[in-house]
Amino acid sequence: MKNFFLIICFSFIAFIVTLLLLLGTIGYETEKFNTLISKEIKKNYPSSQVEIKKVKIKIDFKKINLFLSTSSPSIIYSGVDLPISDLKIYFNLISFLKANPEIEKIIFSIEEFEISKIQKLIVGVKPSNFKSFILNNLSKGSVNGQINLEFGENLKIINYKAKGILKKTHIIFSNKYQISDTSFNFIVDPDLVLINSIKSNFLEIPIKKGSITVKREGEIKISGSIYTTLSSDKEKIQKILKKF
Repeated sequence: MKNFFLIICFSFIAFIVTLLLLLGTIGYETEKFNTLISKEIKKNYPSSQVEIKKVKIKIDFKKINLFLSTSSPSIIYSGVDLPISDLKIYFNLISFLKANPEIEKIIFSIEEFEISKIQKLIVGVKPSNFKSFILNNLSKGSVNGQINLEFGENLKIINYKAKGILKKTHIIFSNKYQISDTSFNFIVDPDLVLINSIKSNFLEIPIKKGSITVKREGEIKISGSIYTTLSSDKEKIQKILKKF
């Protein structure tokens, strides 16, 4: 009887360990959480339409939380189809076990997202300098990358980080200066904006490469460098200089 009890206990412990290892490495794929994810998104963004296929459950042992991931979900917000290739939603593990899940973080990857669709998406956003710049100073091109959002109570965003690539975009300043065919890599968080691998064309000046760093440390500090090759044609150079 004693040996039987030990075998039962050992088998139960082995099952739990195996399950945790499975959730911590490969994960477990299911369709049972599709409704949960759709419900959470719809609750906070009523104008969205969500369709999710299979969801994989995994545990992040380092941060002691559980996350659900899915690939190529169909999410339409304000009439715009969001080209999300990968979506991960992190929950507080204790709250999840209590059947009252609290979202701590969302990470999603975006495939080629046209600037025109981004402009349509932010029309309903509160007025800001950022919104004004996107609507009035950008045209053409696309962006792709990954966005990391961290949440506090009532899904209030308390931190963020974005990284990606901007491709073939036109930027207009003061309706006078146009920077055409602009491409670069970027990293953005509340304290830093880092732009590198810049390629563009400004007033017929071909920009081959460059980088710009913007630091927010009480005051905004901007530094950077840009490399170009100018023609030896004096008339062309004088024509360019007259535009400044």
